[in-house]
Amino acid sequence: VDFNLDGALDVTLTNGHVYEHQLEAPDRPAAMRPQVFMNRDYQRFVEMKPTPETKWLGEAVRGRGLAVLDWNRDGLDDFAVSELNTRASLVTNRSSEVGNWIAFQFIGTTTDRDAIGAKIDLVTNGKTKTGLLTAGSGYMASNEKLLRFGLGSIDSVDEVTVTWPNGNQESFKSPVVNRSYLLREGFG
Repeated sequence: VDFNLDGALDVTLTNGHVYEHQLEAPDRPAAMRPQVFMNRDYQRFVEMKPTPETKWLGEAVRGRGLAVLDWNRDGLDDFAVSELNTRASLVTNRSSEVGNWIAFQFIGTTTDRDAIGAKIDLVTNGKTKTGLLTAGSGYMASNEKLLRFGLGSIDSVDEVTVTWPNGNQESFKSPVVNRSYLLREGFG
């Protein structure tokens, strides 16, 4: 997940033991704090600490599944977490300093409808970024079927090439950034 859309992928995770009675020591609680690690300059990850705005990160949970989605369609990836013996949590990304982005959804017509295995090659400023649409994303969870690219301060994309699961390719010149596109196989 690229929470601040700077182009560097960040990491989020949830965890927790299923059975409390299987723990061997009191220093290993069943519930654990969820974690978010922000990628700093492609060189290291720094854990986000709980604040009044991110208080959920300070709560111990027995997390099971985690799925990434943009539920409010603001261009920022949010996530949902299923937790053992309680209701699920929906964590809304409210990052204030964010970069540009571009996102793609897929509809397969000759391949499977979800286009699992579709690949995007995005060329900007002479560099290529690649994304692959996968079916599963974690334990009992699946991310939104979307590929989002954080672009940081880059405000234009030269070309986008989609390779569909059957090997067919389509290219698009100069799509506008900070938008989500729906790509329908064979129809643009």
